[in-house]
Amino acid sequence: MSQHKAFTLIELLVAISIVGIFVSFIFIQTNNAINSSNDAKRKADIELLASAVVSYSSENYSTKPVSITACTINDNCPSEIDSALSPFLDVLPSDPNAGKHYIYQSNGTDCTISAVLSTGKTYQYSCSTNQAVTEAPVTGVCGSLSNTTSTAYVQGVTEWPSSSFCSSGNVVSAPTFPAAGSSATWTCSGMYLGGSTDCTAYHALNGACGSIANTSSTAYAQSASSWPSTNYCSSGTASSTPTFPGIGTYVSWNCTGAYGGDNVSCNAYHALNGACGSAEKSYSYTDTSFGSVVFCSSGIISATPSFPGQGGSSSWSCAGAYNGITDSCLATRTYPPLEVVVAGTTCPSGYTFMVYHYSTQSCGTSCTNNYYWCRECSGDYWDRSCTIPDTWSSVAPSCGLQQCGRVSCSEISCYPVTCTASPDQVKCLLTNIPPSAGEQNVAGSTCPAGYHALVYHYSSSTCSTSCTNNYYWCSECSGGSWDSSCTTPDAWSSAPPTCSYFQAGRVNCSEITKNYLTCTAGSPDRVRCVKD
Repeated sequence: MSQHKAFTLIELLVAISIVGIFVSFIFIQTNNAINSSNDAKRKADIELLASAVVSYSSENYSTKPVSITACTINDNCPSEIDSALSPFLDVLPSDPNAGKHYIYQSNGTDCTISAVLSTGKTYQYSCSTNQAVTEAPVTGVCGSLSNTTSTAYVQGVTEWPSSSFCSSGNVVSAPTFPAAGSSATWTCSGMYLGGSTDCTAYHALNGACGSIANTSSTAYAQSASSWPSTNYCSSGTASSTPTFPGIGTYVSWNCTGAYGGDNVSCNAYHALNGACGSAEKSYSYTDTSFGSVVFCSSGIISATPSFPGQGGSSSWSCAGAYNGITDSCLATRTYPPLEVVVAGTTCPSGYTFMVYHYSTQSCGTSCTNNYYWCRECSGDYWDRSCTIPDTWSSVAPSCGLQQCGRVSCSEISCYPVTCTASPDQVKCLLTNIPPSAGEQNVAGSTCPAGYHALVYHYSSSTCSTSCTNNYYWCSECSGGSWDSSCTTPDAWSSAPPTCSYFQAGRVNCSEITKNYLTCTAGSPDRVRCVKD
């Protein structure tokens, strides 16, 4: 019986590996041959297409068929490309691999015709060099001139810092430097069918307040009521558009910059004028406090004043807001009346006696039921004649009934009268005259600066031997004649004496005669003056 020896498992695996390697080698070699054959055809086709373009250019004044955007021949190129090349080629060649196409691009002056080789590289013909090269595709990449919104050129830069639009590839169209707040774009086209990249450069814009913004020292006048324009921002974008501020207030907004530019805060102020309140007035000397008043109707008070004293004043100011007008305020308080006339012979509290008043006007039939003061009386009798004019005297009437008051002319007789009317009148002077309203008696008929005449004084007291070398004022005179009797009491008049020599002054009783006198004595008449 014969025996046959079988292959072991290891032997079978080794044999299969050897066969696989051999088959792989054959496949690779075959595939390389096919790729080489296809690449050779592609290169030949590119040469044919290049020749056709050159022929077209020679017949069309060196221009090339135009396709600004790269197109694929026998696929999506414009019909004008087929029409331009067909006269020079019976059939436009196609890539040996289905789905692949030759690529054509031209701006009319230059052109490229490209094919992708089996190695992944590009076989490309250039019209400008009239040569074809094999190169790996290069993708266009933006250069150092490009940036982002957060790395924009600062406002103030005016030109490109270099020419590096693309770090690889070619810039399609170099833009001008962008204005502040804008951007510029360009494309870095790839080479040898590499991809293109779009690039951007931004120029920052700083925000800036517009013409309607102001400061507290340049605020809108209180009379303004609306914005003069809508210019919230002279550059940048307004964060809001506030309404016109009320009087004494302000509004705010922001002007936002662009592309990383600065933001700025803006304000607009509306002035408030200070104005005095109800406290600004003249108070009576009987008032003791301001009471319920407002010192400033608008604005801020400088300091709360104290209540003015009698005849005094207190001042304060009401300051406006935001450059508003400051109002000066004044409260005054009157003096008590310097003089008062009261019925009777006693002055009120705070006053001192000044002079008495009584009347002795002439009585006639027409004065029935009119009342007068009669000066002359003896005992209980009135002077029926009433011939002496009204006058003021510093001495009380000697009539025992001087307090009987006014009586009707029809009641005046030389017989006793029952006095039932009001009493005599007395002129009283304020006891403590404030310095700023003081009175003074001066020699002469002219008051000093700052004063005005109140009343004139003259004297015609009775002369006697005991008054030798005492001086008096004589009121009655006629021309240059003095009244030697000097019987009229001292008096105050609201008008200067009519004597043409009333400034002759005091004279000695011994000098008084009924003859004409040359007035050469001492000081002139006196005048009571009160401060303006």
